[in-house]
Amino acid sequence: MNLTDWLLEGDASVVYQVHRDLLRTDEKELLSLQQRIANEGWCQRLLSLYDKQTSMWGGGVYGPKWISTTYTMLDLKNFAVDPNHEVYKRSMDFLIDQLWVLRDPKKPYMLGGC
Repeated sequence: MNLTDWLLEGDASVVYQVHRDLLRTDEKELLSLQQRIANEGWCQRLLSLYDKQTSMWGGGVYGPKWISTTYTMLDLKNFAVDPNHEVYKRSMDFLIDQLWVLRDPKKPYMLGGC
């Protein structure tokens, strides 16, 4: 078995990225593969941990490290989840609209001192 075949047996996110980056698969097929990402494997597991009441992961915006909303959103982006996925969009809107404020227009910061 060659490396590409082995990668194509992996997580839906890996399969999508192999098709996108190595196999240069056409857009229509890529969209179909990307739709699987939110419903299978690693990405599906992260999405299942989303707290609908707080719009966050891990109980915080930037902490606890590696499981908070910021890091989970970064992982979801790197997994190539569809940016229009409902939970992804809701959390992104929450981060942008609710948690970012401007103390000084030249120095943005997040509420909570992060």
